[in-house]
Amino acid sequence: MPKYLIQLSQCHFDFRIPELESLAELHNIDIDFKSIKYDANYPYLIIDLPDAKTAALLIQRSILTTGIYELYSEGQTYNDIFKNINNDFAKLSQDEEFSKKTMKFQLHTSNKRSKYTMPEMVEIFNDFAVLNIKNKISLKSPQVIFQIFEHYKDVSDETPSMIYFTRLVQLSLRSTGVLDKLRLNKRPYIGTTTFEPELSLVTCNLSLVKPFRFVYDPFCGTGGFLTAAATIDANTLVLGSDMDGRMLRGNSSKGSTSEHLNTRKNKTSNEAGLEEHIQNLRISKNVQGIALNFEYYKQSPQLVSLLTMDFTHNALRSDLTIDSIMCDPPYGIREGIKVLGSDNPETLNKSRHSMKEGKLAYLHEDYIASKKQYSLDELIIDILKFAQARLPKNGRLAFWVPTKDKRGMDTLVLSEYDDLKLLYNCTQDFNQWSRRVLVYKKM
Repeated sequence: MPKYLIQLSQCHFDFRIPELESLAELHNIDIDFKSIKYDANYPYLIIDLPDAKTAALLIQRSILTTGIYELYSEGQTYNDIFKNINNDFAKLSQDEEFSKKTMKFQLHTSNKRSKYTMPEMVEIFNDFAVLNIKNKISLKSPQVIFQIFEHYKDVSDETPSMIYFTRLVQLSLRSTGVLDKLRLNKRPYIGTTTFEPELSLVTCNLSLVKPFRFVYDPFCGTGGFLTAAATIDANTLVLGSDMDGRMLRGNSSKGSTSEHLNTRKNKTSNEAGLEEHIQNLRISKNVQGIALNFEYYKQSPQLVSLLTMDFTHNALRSDLTIDSIMCDPPYGIREGIKVLGSDNPETLNKSRHSMKEGKLAYLHEDYIASKKQYSLDELIIDILKFAQARLPKNGRLAFWVPTKDKRGMDTLVLSEYDDLKLLYNCTQDFNQWSRRVLVYKKM
């Protein structure tokens, strides 16, 4: 079976294998990552796959890799590389269709800044003439890219500890510039709790977001996960809800639009163009809030609805199946945990029957319902109950919680809940606190 080299991104080490396992399940690729040698500090992962088409499927929407390459040889020196060329390269070189394609060579060094000048790299590339590759060279638009990877154990080393000779099969979604596209300082509508684009997209992969399926975020805030889900698959349908309707509509003090660009003294032409485009969307289509993001990214057909409701008093149809649920619920770090209600029944009753301008106060758009405190453990159980009732078989739930609550106690992690099985518990560390994503699968 052909060998393939995956180039891993050097971030979020705890999430890389779970994402690859999830993508393998998404595309029904039979591969056991637990049996593969994996070093979190090593930038490459070598796996066996049946063909290049399967390899491309595995990586095409990955966020924590940069690409996958067919591996032809490996060794500690270039002499070893030429001696260890495998049969897969021999098959490729004998393919008549391959011989008609244009090509170029590239060299990448890891754990060390490139020490090579362009003439020195060309000299290395010329050494590969011994392989009798006669394809025409095209530096601008090659049809085949041969990639050489040099890895150094230490930045002070003069010679690489390992060299790989490969051919590019598929660049990942990360390599297409998606993170720059979703950067928060470019997004029309954000808030203080808007989730970062990189891990939003990773959460989509862990949740197995699929085309023509429902994705639901019950605490969507300014819609970070919804935007990511619509981006990672252009045919995914997204649904969001939040107890604060002002956040959804864009008239909350916790949300902001591109006014953050106005704080810069010297705006670039791109920033000025962004502001003008956003203002045109507001005026011509009369949209704001989360809907403004979907208009800006041309994803409006994917946004099914935004509902103002308390998750613990869910108004969704009881038989509505939701294929993927993911959320970053309020857990007291940036936003307190509250639900509708009151600890004082008299206050609640008075609020329900109060009048404003001749009609019940809660019928006005600016009505703010009374709220009461809610514990993180209760919230986690309610999320699991909801997912257990709504997910189809093999559907997934992914939600973020802090690793410790306000008391300094570890947050609740259940390995099983009814027919929900915990697949992953991945942690992201910050300076003074950390959070984890819990991923469950409906069995």
